[in-house]
Amino acid sequence: MRSPEDLARVSVEGRERFRDASRDQMNLSEDEEEERRAALESGIPLPRDPNPVRRELERHDDRYPIEQLPELRAETLAGEQQRIAEMEAMKASEAGGSYLVQVAHYPQAEEAVTLLQRLIADGYDGTVLSRTEQGATTHWVQLGPYPTEAKAQAVARDLNATLGFSSLVIVEP
Repeated sequence: MRSPEDLARVSVEGRERFRDASRDQMNLSEDEEEERRAALESGIPLPRDPNPVRRELERHDDRYPIEQLPELRAETLAGEQQRIAEMEAMKASEAGGSYLVQVAHYPQAEEAVTLLQRLIADGYDGTVLSRTEQGATTHWVQLGPYPTEAKAQAVARDLNATLGFSSLVIVEP
């Protein structure tokens, strides 16, 4: 259950399933029906129902009327459709790749690790990537991945402004 409306819907549906399954045991006797009818006609408050289950069901009838069930089901369906749309949008954004912020590169791994530790302490998440070309190894500090280019660009701008880097945003397919 994700909302109060879901709770209300489940309560009404459960109550009605229970009522249907126990209808024979829950029906009022002829004497009880007559007593209730006479009380209602004369304006006398209804006597307390001796059946505790039936009393509880009547209390729930007031709190969660069956007439609300179609509206509650429609709200649940609309909420579920919205969640599905949000999940599909998230999948689509992930299908387009993720965005990384390439902060700096160093010839020594220790320098890259030191910078990464500093950035992690500042609340960023990242990694050190190493690549060897023509016998020389370079160690790159990358942050991310970020789900949107806008988020990655904001991180790059922040790092460039506060720490003086020349960060780049790259797309990883």
